Amino acid sequence: MLMTLADLRCLAGRYLSVFLWLHVPLTAIIGMVTGTGALMVPLCVAVLAGAATLEYRRNPIGNGAALSVAAALALTVALMVYQFQGTAWQTDMHMYFFATFAMMAVFCNWRPIILFAAIVAVHHLGLNFLLTEAVFPGEANLGRVVLHAVILLTEAGVMLVLNVVLARMFNATEAALAEAEQSRLTRDALGAERDLVQADQETAMRMLEAALGRLAQGDLDSRIEDHPDEPFPQTYSVLRVRFNDVAEQLASTIGTFEDGAREMLQTADAIAGVADETSRAVEQQSVTLRSSANSLRSINESFSSTSGLASQAEGAIQRNQSDVEAGGEVLMSAVQAMKRIEKSSTEIYQIVEVIEDIAFQTNLLALNAGVEAGRAGDAGRGFAVVATEVRALAQRATASAKDIRKRIEDSRAFVSEGSALVERTNSALTTVIQRATEVSGFMTQINAQISHQVNGLRAIMDDVSEIERATQQSATEAAGSRELSARMTQQASHLMSALDSFISEAAAPTQPQHRRYG
Repeated sequence: MLMTLADLRCLAGRYLSVFLWLHVPLTAIIGMVTGTGALMVPLCVAVLAGAATLEYRRNPIGNGAALSVAAALALTVALMVYQFQGTAWQTDMHMYFFATFAMMAVFCNWRPIILFAAIVAVHHLGLNFLLTEAVFPGEANLGRVVLHAVILLTEAGVMLVLNVVLARMFNATEAALAEAEQSRLTRDALGAERDLVQADQETAMRMLEAALGRLAQGDLDSRIEDHPDEPFPQTYSVLRVRFNDVAEQLASTIGTFEDGAREMLQTADAIAGVADETSRAVEQQSVTLRSSANSLRSINESFSSTSGLASQAEGAIQRNQSDVEAGGEVLMSAVQAMKRIEKSSTEIYQIVEVIEDIAFQTNLLALNAGVEAGRAGDAGRGFAVVATEVRALAQRATASAKDIRKRIEDSRAFVSEGSALVERTNSALTTVIQRATEVSGFMTQINAQISHQVNGLRAIMDDVSEIERATQQSATEAAGSRELSARMTQQASHLMSALDSFISEAAAPTQPQHRRYG
């Protein structure tokens, strides 16, 4: 007995419900291994499986059963992806979306396919920004979401077309069987025409069975012909026309699948080539950045050493300035002392002048006393001797005063010269102090500029380090792109292998033998 579309959907709902329940212990094991959702996730999966099972028991062949199974499977896979967050397996678990998505084709119903694709799209797009770690490892990445969406839409398109074709084939087959059954009833009712109708039915069924057998073996050129030598019963001509239309549409659809798979394979190869070029460029850029970073570190160390030496030089200059300023203060004290000595010399000079005046007056008085003593005769002889001694003493005092004056004048000249030299030394020392102050200011500015340059170099090194990290991240993303392109190539190859099971002469009308697609 041929399986009807309702039987297929009922059987699909039963096995997929059991398949859903198997995920309860599976998610519990994953939760214990990864440490995420060991209790909550299995409980949620059990709720989803229970809801799908209840809907299946309510109406095994209804749309509700297929939709509930599709929703439960999509959400279960989303929970499993969440369980692998933070591990390298999280990205691989996304392949399970496509595996379970392919299972929706068994219902031969477009509704669960659309629902499954919508849930996955909302899950990827929403959680990519709201809870990125539940979808992808690392930061939010819209490009990865778009790539998954393109793959999902491609698979969805293929599955929708295939479901429509298979549903039409089942409906056509069921219609043909219904018509055959009606013909059988009519044959029984008509009686006299029973043998003829039976013969026509047997012929039609035999030709239909042969054509279906060839079609089941992958012969897309299988048609029911109405040859004069073996005419097809006119009663069932509609069945022949419908079968030929379905076979023609199936051949066209498979050809479209083949073109799409080949284009997908070429696109995957192109993406892989671009990813390889990007990876090599990023690796070269990473090497260059690493070399630049090392050079900048060496320059920064040199600037830091120079800054330290500049700071030491600035300290030495400041200490030298302090010493020079202290020497200037001592020199100023010497200048003041020289001025006081010069003042004292002037005062001594004045005293010497007074002594000279006194000696001159004393000499005059002694001279007058000698004259008076001469006039006095023998009575003034003793006074004359005293006057003579006094005069001699006054003359010696005058000579000593002149000698002292000369020495004081020499001393005043020396003191004046020494004072002038001290003044010049003080002026030169003041200039040295000013120059030392200027040099200290210059060294302070140089030290500040070197410190500013060191800070600038550190900022540049931080920027280079950030660029190096970004380059490494780009290399990681390029590697991910290569992996994704490899997976796309693998999927395209699987699709081409699946298409290889069909054979047709439509693509090569000049060849008498059948050929396989691919």
